[in-house]
Amino acid sequence: MTTLPILEPCDVLVLGGSTGAVQAALSAASRGARVLLVTSFTYLGEDVASHLRYWLEPGQAPATPLAADIFAATLESGRPLTPMQMKYPLEQALLRQNIRFLYMTYPAWLLRNERGAIAGAVVANRSGFQAIVARVIIDATERSLAGRMSRAEFRPFPAGTCHMERTVLGGAALEIPGASAHTRTTPMLIGDREVNAVTYSLPIDMPDASPASFCAAETRARLLTWHPDQATASDRLFFLAPDRLKTARGPAGWTDADSLPLPSLQCDTEPLFLLGSGADLTEPALHHLMQPCNLMAVGARLGQHAAELAAATPAAAAWTVDYHELPAVSCSICRADAYFRLADARTIAIDLQRVPVLADCDVLVAGGGTGGAPAGIAAARAGARTIVLEYLPCLGGVGTAGRIASYYHGNRCGFTLEIDRGVHAMGPHPEFECLSGKWNTEWKQQYLLAESARAGASVWLGTLTAAAAVEGSSARGVVAMTPFGFGLVRAGTVVDATGSADVAAAAGAPTVTLGRAHVAVQGTGLPPFIPGRHYTNTDHTFVDETDVMDITRAFVVAREKFREGFDLAQMVDTRERRQVVGVVRLDPLDFLAKRTLPDTVVTAMSNFDSHGFTIHPLFMARPPDRESIRAQVPFRALLPATLDNLIVTGLGVSAHRDALPVIRMIPDVQNQGYAAGRAAAMAACQGIRLRNIDIKDLQRHLIDIGNLEPDVIRHEDSFPLPDAAIAEAVRTGMDDHLGLAMIFARPATSRPLLQEAWRTAPDPHLRLRYAHVLGLMGDATGLETLLAELPQHDWDKGWNYTGMGQFGFSLSEVDSLLVALARTGDTRAGPVIVDKIRQLRPDHEFSHFRAAVLACESVPSKEAAPLLARLLDDPAVAGNSKPDLAAAVRSVPASGTDTTERNRELKELMLARGLFACGDADGRGRRVLEAYRRDLHGHYARHATAILDAVETSGFTG
Repeated sequence: MTTLPILEPCDVLVLGGSTGAVQAALSAASRGARVLLVTSFTYLGEDVASHLRYWLEPGQAPATPLAADIFAATLESGRPLTPMQMKYPLEQALLRQNIRFLYMTYPAWLLRNERGAIAGAVVANRSGFQAIVARVIIDATERSLAGRMSRAEFRPFPAGTCHMERTVLGGAALEIPGASAHTRTTPMLIGDREVNAVTYSLPIDMPDASPASFCAAETRARLLTWHPDQATASDRLFFLAPDRLKTARGPAGWTDADSLPLPSLQCDTEPLFLLGSGADLTEPALHHLMQPCNLMAVGARLGQHAAELAAATPAAAAWTVDYHELPAVSCSICRADAYFRLADARTIAIDLQRVPVLADCDVLVAGGGTGGAPAGIAAARAGARTIVLEYLPCLGGVGTAGRIASYYHGNRCGFTLEIDRGVHAMGPHPEFECLSGKWNTEWKQQYLLAESARAGASVWLGTLTAAAAVEGSSARGVVAMTPFGFGLVRAGTVVDATGSADVAAAAGAPTVTLGRAHVAVQGTGLPPFIPGRHYTNTDHTFVDETDVMDITRAFVVAREKFREGFDLAQMVDTRERRQVVGVVRLDPLDFLAKRTLPDTVVTAMSNFDSHGFTIHPLFMARPPDRESIRAQVPFRALLPATLDNLIVTGLGVSAHRDALPVIRMIPDVQNQGYAAGRAAAMAACQGIRLRNIDIKDLQRHLIDIGNLEPDVIRHEDSFPLPDAAIAEAVRTGMDDHLGLAMIFARPATSRPLLQEAWRTAPDPHLRLRYAHVLGLMGDATGLETLLAELPQHDWDKGWNYTGMGQFGFSLSEVDSLLVALARTGDTRAGPVIVDKIRQLRPDHEFSHFRAAVLACESVPSKEAAPLLARLLDDPAVAGNSKPDLAAAVRSVPASGTDTTERNRELKELMLARGLFACGDADGRGRRVLEAYRRDLHGHYARHATAILDAVETSGFTG
């Protein structure tokens, strides 16, 4: 048994974000009910948007003010809505009534109160499992997932052929045996061009209603309906559930929305109602119900009824999880990474072992993005029974759903070249030249799906990983949340391609997240989606993808930013995420010192495209530049230090955050993913531990396909560097990256040499350089040089946070000297630090604020406190935290690469942190940190929480 945090109590819990679900939430809230809505999608209106059902059928007319507002444009013009015209107003409607909602959240088990009645649900998302206690539940999920977990009776699923709809924008109708195709008379308008729309009714073989069957149907439909002129297509197949609720009164027919009997939506006498195709209605009635205007009209009635029922229901005193008679599985189901926002929340007990088993495989790939899709293909080609789980409605990650359809850098070789050639051959008229480094996103995602199917891998789209299955110290699968139910997928080996080491973290493997030490994180994009525009690279926020509240904020803010566009992408383009603690950890020093390794599986190539500021002491001595370098990525950096039979690929590998820019380029992650999948298959098929595979055998295969150069197999570890090389670097390499990398790589050897060089240096400039590097190492030998130098300089040209196109310094020369002085730890540095803070103005660049605060933390000074407080109180600096969605959308710059908001937020957060370190006599710093603890930006909240918690743990009062 373990415990789950209670997210928050509510009167009415709405599961699903359909048009009817939103209308029900609004109706319930308008009658005083506390409402919480959660949906597995990244948007609202999923009954329309996920199926591209934007064409109103004849006779459809809005019956609620919200429906009238949404469909006014289409009724006037006769044209279908664009996705944004559906999703944005639904979101805004919830915001106006202060109704809380969460994206990417799936229902799991139900809760029952002390009287045995349904009283809430357990949900799952990237932050783990949470309990939501409620008096009434409206289940608007596509498959009535909560209803099927209740004790209500449902009709059996009829195995055999099931007709499912898929809509494709772009391309003429295809002739598909047994299928029908309906070309819409009114095309979709994308910008100023009209795009043809075809809705197919496809005969799909469905042996059962399992998630595996539904996911196979999705793959089959996408392969059948592919057209090279496709601009976009449905996220999900549409069909009317044949296995519907069975009530005592029998299926109800349809007269109109006002007369539909609500008991036909109710699961027995429970406070649980089905607002979707799982209700006990005849098939013609279901067809009427699932038209959006009708669904919203019924939702309005149901929301009012739910509010009245909730008001009449007494509050529960206790809750237990209803496992629906599920037996416990034999392995341990783990979610070890607790959600930091709910650390103090009330909890309930739960047995996570009580989950259904969905499937078994040799290799499970969690995540089908840039690295995950290649991993699945590689594993399946090697003969392993492979399942790929992917949350998005397509494979390929940042290069498809993320709209970054161009290589900035990377080592384009091996499997990456195979992908590029395969994508180019997807149609008769390629938009881009072969091997140009650019691609059609629709072609690439289709190529990856087709290649996965050709290799024999099963792809489960729309599926989120919620927990890890562990036996002893080995990973044995994951708990998968699908649109069609949740459960355990067991595996021989697991490839964690989530990008955030989600499976490793859930299993209890140590990971690295942003904490007390710094708030440096590479900028994040979330781009608009315009079919036909394949490259849209943005950088306008920070997003912690392990934080469901931050994910929701990101989509709401981006939709506000790009509300005039066609749609918003469904993938957050993060460039830095949580990393696993591996057997080895990559460091920028490894790359700059040209380290070779015996177990290299990828040779990456890039420059330090940092999208933000760096923290490594080497880069405080000499900033990174644009020079391209090669970096060897070893197998051990993909292996968690304490967990076996799991391999991590993508941004979650074991690496210093300043090393990530060199190894995160799309070509290199594709090749890394392939290597991870091949290694996982070797272990699973040979029945051995993953860390015991023959690494030379893996390297030989990677050499054969062109991923590695032949000489790699003969490499040995070139570290530790020889003493003579360190001595030479101290003599001649103080101003170049190679020399400094050698010096910082062996500080115990280089420090005495630096000390002696400082003492004997005849040149003042060189003597300052030695003092500078020694200070950054925490050595006070050159203190007197630094004390003499800094007062000669006013604040110089500093650095403001820069996302896109950030290269070079992120600390000025004065900033760096000040940090070096402070890191000596000598109290004689105090007056110089205070003097520099006295010169600081609110309009100074962020880097000066950062340097001053880093200095204060190394040498705290009470004299600095009032100076920092004065800056913190200035209107140009204060009041930037975003505690809720309303605050987050109040000031949203239009630019897709904006940095103004981030600079203001970072300044305020850094000043509060510095004031806190210097005494914070009146609690001003604490109050700001407490505000950022509640900020919807996950990284800010983590940073503030870590500072406050560290102080509380130590007993320090301010």
